[in-house]
Amino acid sequence: MSYQQLESKGRLLFVENFLPSFLSARLRLAQEAAAAGFDVHVAAPLAAAGSPELNSGLEWHDVAIGRSLSPRDEAKTVARLISLYKWLRPDLVHHVRMKPVVYGGLAARLTHVPAVVNTLTGLGYVYHSDSPKAQLLRPAVTFGLRLVCGLSTQRLIVQNSDDYDFCIDSKICPPDRIVLIRGSGVDIDHYRPLPEPDDTPVVMLPARMLWDKGVGEFVAAARLLRASGIRARFALVGSVDPSSPAAVPLETLKRWQASGVVEWWGWCDDIRSVIAQSQVVCLPSYGEGAPRALMEASACGRAIVTTNVSGCRDVVLHGENGLLVPPKDVQGLALALKLLLTQPDVRSRLAANGPRRMAEHFSLRTVIANTLDVYSQLLGVEHEAPLTSVA
Repeated sequence: MSYQQLESKGRLLFVENFLPSFLSARLRLAQEAAAAGFDVHVAAPLAAAGSPELNSGLEWHDVAIGRSLSPRDEAKTVARLISLYKWLRPDLVHHVRMKPVVYGGLAARLTHVPAVVNTLTGLGYVYHSDSPKAQLLRPAVTFGLRLVCGLSTQRLIVQNSDDYDFCIDSKICPPDRIVLIRGSGVDIDHYRPLPEPDDTPVVMLPARMLWDKGVGEFVAAARLLRASGIRARFALVGSVDPSSPAAVPLETLKRWQASGVVEWWGWCDDIRSVIAQSQVVCLPSYGEGAPRALMEASACGRAIVTTNVSGCRDVVLHGENGLLVPPKDVQGLALALKLLLTQPDVRSRLAANGPRRMAEHFSLRTVIANTLDVYSQLLGVEHEAPLTSVA
């Protein structure tokens, strides 16, 4: 018996506060859940995304889940979710990212949603930043996570081993209710090995333009390498995110580009075409869930330079498909990039190992099948076969 042969399993509601992330990372999961027999709904800030064209096979709900920390706005967010849950009466709600997990989890408790799945896509700014604001928020967020993740009717999905250990050590969730599923998966049929271009080498950083993605360290390393005579281009590929407390100002990005140290390419819908223009992909992040950009780049046969932090070290094994450097270490980052730029044989060896590692550990098929397993266990639906429609 396959998922496609199961009868309707009820109403499933996804709640996400960043629509572009849902469309790129979880739309296939939602579609497979619909094919498996769920009545699938998605709640996200649709208006804030500029009314994108949405998949007609799902039901969409515009819910303004703000990313500010205004008490008034936060109360409105919880009230909106409570109203939606009362109206839809979902059998299962899947919250994605920190704010939907905490606020949606509270709404689900108050409205007695029968089953809840919470996915932390990383611990984010509150836990990775040393700023006074982050340190002030940390105890409150930890309390909120404990409040919503401890029920027997819920499961918590984390995306890397460090977050798994943190959630258990911090008593956020009992061990029998936490599941490690490594990332949102990479479509290994689409992200296939690509030949390197013959032009001037390009080092690419694909991420939102946030300080905690290591954007500042990347620019500083590019400056060092250029000053030492290394022939290469350095490209920032990602959008500005002014709602984030870690946002790099637009004026700063323009100033960097005008100086010639780096290029800022902005947002790109077709990341595969961007990867094709690069020789090395770099993400000097302070901490991640499971960085999808690195999975896609590695699947496409690109050598990676990233930091030895949660999430990144799950995707990249040092010396196998990339190099790991300490976080916030500009000198170490520059040396690792120099090695790959000046020794193409090393770069080629690391790049060649990437597609195999992604297929074995991070394939989209496996991630979706494992997530549907979690749904089935919570709802008491048995099955015997994995997905058949996701290769």
